[in-house]
Amino acid sequence: MSRQKHQTVIADSEYNDQHSVIEELMNENALLRKDRDRWRKCARSEQHKSEELLNVISDMQKKLISLSKMVVPTFWNAQDSSKFAIDLSRSIAQAADKYADILTHANARNAELMEKVERLSKKVDRLEKLDEYHDGGSTPSSHKTITQKQIANEQKQRVKPAKKGPPVGHQGTSRAWDPKDVRTSKLKKCTCGCMMWLVLVKTYKKMLVELEFGQVVERLYVVHVYDCMSCKRRISDKPDEMLDGTSISKTMLKKIVRLHKSNKSMSELCETMEIMWDYKMARATIANGIDVAAALMRKEERAIMEEIRKGKNGNIDETVEGIEDHPNARIWVVMVDNKHVLYYPSLTRERSVLWEMGISPDLQVTTDAYVVYNVFGTQQLCWAHVKTKVKNGVTKNNTSITRYLYGNLMDIYKHAKTLPPDTPPEIINNLIQAVKKIGQHLLDRGVKAGAYVINCADRLFTAVTHPGMSLTNNYAETLIRPVVIRRKVSYRFATMKGAKNYCTIASCLATWKLQDKDPDEELTRLFSE
Repeated sequence: MSRQKHQTVIADSEYNDQHSVIEELMNENALLRKDRDRWRKCARSEQHKSEELLNVISDMQKKLISLSKMVVPTFWNAQDSSKFAIDLSRSIAQAADKYADILTHANARNAELMEKVERLSKKVDRLEKLDEYHDGGSTPSSHKTITQKQIANEQKQRVKPAKKGPPVGHQGTSRAWDPKDVRTSKLKKCTCGCMMWLVLVKTYKKMLVELEFGQVVERLYVVHVYDCMSCKRRISDKPDEMLDGTSISKTMLKKIVRLHKSNKSMSELCETMEIMWDYKMARATIANGIDVAAALMRKEERAIMEEIRKGKNGNIDETVEGIEDHPNARIWVVMVDNKHVLYYPSLTRERSVLWEMGISPDLQVTTDAYVVYNVFGTQQLCWAHVKTKVKNGVTKNNTSITRYLYGNLMDIYKHAKTLPPDTPPEIINNLIQAVKKIGQHLLDRGVKAGAYVINCADRLFTAVTHPGMSLTNNYAETLIRPVVIRRKVSYRFATMKGAKNYCTIASCLATWKLQDKDPDEELTRLFSE
């Protein structure tokens, strides 16, 4: 597969991974819009009927007055005419009372529909506001936003210190559970099939938050724990959706895990759940569920690290991410052989982090020019970084000669992409010398990026003679982008444990995407083990 095709596969998979849950929110938004428009149309229809009834009543009142004026003076002494006038007045009064009742009901129905339309409109606005963080393929600079958030957090901590436990005024959930809906069952024989009797050890109750038909349901389960006298195992009759250590069901936890991967903080997760399922859950409960999910995914992460240790070609990158009280902590990402991805948090940017990740020095990597990556014997420097630095320098020193030199440098890059793996070393050396000359000419004309080009020239064509390597580090840049977006949205990780949980979840989901595996099926497999 060509490098360009590999790059397209990586970009598409990561894009789908970042926006899969966002698409669910957008679909929910569209359904709410349709529902709102339907009820709004119904409210308008009811309002129109009310106006018609008012017109009918006013017309009948006018007819009553006109008939009274016409009939009573003319046939005042006639007994039949008097009876006719009385009957007519009575009929009109009854019709008026009937239409008045209908009008009252129509007004009440209209008020109810308008209230529902207003509630749906608020829900749509909240969804649109929630999607603003993820709208578009690019995000603005986060330095100013991070500074403002940091100042606000410091002021909040000085005024009101943090307290343990749930937020003030929080009562656990948004709705009360039904005390009559209690599920219980007892085992009659061991799950292994042996016919020996079971000894009841203990019984306990546990509340489970389940997702049924798009609605959140709280249900109390009575669980019995037994000892099998034959196989000497301890078993229980807990339901399949129940996980030890959390009150969230497996189905609901899978959705929370994917929402967490899509760059959502705990507060945004709570808000998203309230909008999607009309259910409030404490941040501590969600964090506990993510801890349980990450613990079950650690085994898969260790398998990924083992495959990375055996890999041949790879891409590495890192970005700054605040962790606890360390604003300059880092999140590293490495992709090996276009099949395995590992995210790793660290408080430093030192060389030892590479050995903690289990990366071999013999790995053939594509990186930027950071000095830590010089430990790798076979290294390809990213052409995209060279292009960006030179382009910025030429923009500041914009002359016809600098633009001409930049065009020649890009022509060499396009030519390098077409070279076969068996290219003679003489051609590679000629290209390196040509790049160095261009860098020297740029440096002589005041473009400081020329020095960067000269220093990188010897490692700009390694991928030509090493199949499987890429001339750019776009693979790793695409994979690190969700971390950058998360930093712009939520500023930092509050704890190192939270950073490790995020990296474990991101590593597994990104690896499954590259291997064309269904994340829901893989999560079901891990949660069932």
